[in-house]
Amino acid sequence: MKRPKGKARPARSWGIGTFVAFLCVLVVILSLLYSRSGVGDVAPTYTSLDELSDKRVGTIAGSMYAGVVEEELPKFSSENIRPYENVDDMVEALKKQEIDAFVEGKAVASVAVADHSDMALMPEGLGEEDVGIALRKNDALASKFNERLLELSLDGTLDTLRSKWLVASDEVKTMPPTQKESPNGVLRVACATIAPMAYVQDNNVMVGYEVELVQTIARDLGYTTTFYSAPFASVLSDVESGKADVGIGNITITPDRQQRFSMTIPDYSGNIVVVTHASDKQKNVDFISGVIRSFKRTFVDESRWKVILDGLGVTATISFITALVGTPLALWLVKMRYRRGKWISWHIALFQSLVGGVPIVVIIMLLYYVLFGVIDIAAEIVAIIAFVLVFSGRASGVLWDAIDAIDKGQEEGAIAMGYTPSQVYSKILFPQAIGNTRSRLVSMYVSIVKETAVVGYIAVQDLTRASDFIRARTMDAFFPLIATAIMYFVICRLLGVVLNKVGVYLLARKRKREWGEEPE
Repeated sequence: MKRPKGKARPARSWGIGTFVAFLCVLVVILSLLYSRSGVGDVAPTYTSLDELSDKRVGTIAGSMYAGVVEEELPKFSSENIRPYENVDDMVEALKKQEIDAFVEGKAVASVAVADHSDMALMPEGLGEEDVGIALRKNDALASKFNERLLELSLDGTLDTLRSKWLVASDEVKTMPPTQKESPNGVLRVACATIAPMAYVQDNNVMVGYEVELVQTIARDLGYTTTFYSAPFASVLSDVESGKADVGIGNITITPDRQQRFSMTIPDYSGNIVVVTHASDKQKNVDFISGVIRSFKRTFVDESRWKVILDGLGVTATISFITALVGTPLALWLVKMRYRRGKWISWHIALFQSLVGGVPIVVIIMLLYYVLFGVIDIAAEIVAIIAFVLVFSGRASGVLWDAIDAIDKGQEEGAIAMGYTPSQVYSKILFPQAIGNTRSRLVSMYVSIVKETAVVGYIAVQDLTRASDFIRARTMDAFFPLIATAIMYFVICRLLGVVLNKVGVYLLARKRKREWGEEPE
């Protein structure tokens, strides 16, 4: 049957060829990924620090390891230092040959090497480090923490905790029950997600050596604790601004940090080591078992799929509330700009320009650390406020541009026919603006979901942050990131289809009501 003239062939968004091509690319990536994971000689590629003088070395951004490298290796070029947000990013960079080695504390580095047989520790280290707990400067609680830390060290409790979290198998790494009430209130603890010090286990529970240690000290001092995850640099910022009472996560005690914070006495002391490629690696020929093992570690072990679902729920909640509140706010802004005087119109236009010209992540951090810096407000609420402001400003800007583009003769003609300005706006200008911008507005609703990926900067545990938790635990980036990408794609795709269908339906109903036409 021939297609009628003038009608284009409908686009096929899910072509078989595209799907097959995607599977082929996926297989290639998996092959490359697991060909690096093998068994065999675990001797390091580099055996002395002198060999690193012209090599690329990774460090965690905000840590003191970059300074240690420059101090211990006089011939090393500081231009070769590569900063990363966390250890799992450095592991992936080492796998992909982006760096030749990375520097980390031995307790943390040992976890990465244990999970990746194609990596090894160099025999020569970069000295020792003392790790402590960060509290606000001149906080009276710091002295109490120090007293209790000393007692726990003398009675052997610290040694027991270190044996449990730094040496023993995963089966015994469980947290003791927490007390629900306390006479002195709750301590909010910011954690840099870094195993074995602090990481997320099943049911989205924060565990680790320093997590149990702080929980023990807080209980002895009459406090309960609430833990949340944040990037390493954000942990110290949260403590300094008062967002958190305590900061943990392999925080090295340095003179600079002792000036800015009340650092406790060391709760752990260890070597600073260098992780590099293992020499003479054997390629893993058992491709299928490697994929299964990675999938199991990502989703099955410790019920990590629950972490992803929890993150998905946070993403959906922020997106839904943003659309629910931001939409009427955007419509109100457009109406105010049309009906009010030049002074109000100018300020609304300025607001639209600001939120449209500043990245959403900057707005979120300004609200969290500056505007609400001294207010005890949940990070999720700050994220919602930021997204509502940005969405309403951008959506109202799009609608206003559409109204402003309508021929002024229509407005003048309607006024001449006796329409009031309010009727001109509601019956003539606004319906045309909505019809002309429907596709752009749908794209903006879909963009809300994608842009929520940045809320992890203020410690909101959304879908993207959930994948970071799993990567920090498994040191394996492929399946967490693939799962996250697929979820975002499916959600955004379905949301776009639903919104387009709803828009077409409402437009057809409007035509039927106003002109007596039957919708197609």
